[in-house]
Amino acid sequence: MPYDTHSAENDLDEAFTAIGTGGIDVLKGQRTLSASDIDEKFQREVEASEDVELDLTPGVLEKSGDPVRIYLHEMGMTPLLTRQGEVDIAKRIERGQLRTLKALSRSPIVIRQILAMGEDLERGIRSIKEIVVFDEEEITDDEVVQNRIKDITRRIDELRKHSRRASLLAERLQTIPRKEKAREYSRCRYTLGREMARISLIIRHLGLTNFERKRLIDRVNNALDIMRSLDGQVSALRKKIEGTRSEKLKNDYRKTQRQYRADFARLESDVGIKFQELHRMQCDIIRGEMDAEQAKR
Repeated sequence: MPYDTHSAENDLDEAFTAIGTGGIDVLKGQRTLSASDIDEKFQREVEASEDVELDLTPGVLEKSGDPVRIYLHEMGMTPLLTRQGEVDIAKRIERGQLRTLKALSRSPIVIRQILAMGEDLERGIRSIKEIVVFDEEEITDDEVVQNRIKDITRRIDELRKHSRRASLLAERLQTIPRKEKAREYSRCRYTLGREMARISLIIRHLGLTNFERKRLIDRVNNALDIMRSLDGQVSALRKKIEGTRSEKLKNDYRKTQRQYRADFARLESDVGIKFQELHRMQCDIIRGEMDAEQAKR
């Protein structure tokens, strides 16, 4: 109220006049709502509430900087796994890892790595715990660990025997004329396939750890990268030979190309598998790893 309304000269009427000029309505007593007024007011509130649209779609979250709150909100919207769902995901992971092991078991370079692993295990250079998977209660039991060492070394010895037989059969297969001695060629090829299947089963049932499996994969990838690099250099030199007119440069390019081809052939011999077959093997390994990783996610 204005300051002058508090003076002794102003009476109550002047106070009401000042309040009225301020845009304030003065009511004498309390207004009583009738039944019709109450019904009309309730109807207006109902109509106003119907006009409000609520967004109940999942995922709508007010902006918040609390990561725990966001995580709990998103986790609450994700349906929980059922027992059958867990079994299905475990099977998918197992199928992906099995596909990877199948591809690895067909590589002679992987077989040699596993044989070397067995020798390191017998000499005590490597620990069995970093090679194969143990349960939590087994890893602390010395008797279980010793039995696992004996079992793994026995399996690797069997792998060595089948690998020698497979090598002899592969050498013999190359000396048999396919057309003149078709029956003998088919029999030798069938026996070689059986030996390779036994080798694959032994490798798959070793129970290798993820670290050991990735180490074998890296060995295959490194060999393939070197072979791919040599093949690319040979192709690049071929284009240089075709694009130059200088005989001296052509001779230098051909000499370097022959050296690259010799290195490529020597690497194929060391790996024990052709470049195209190794490339297909890498594709199978990548698919298996991707399937297993996608199932984990």
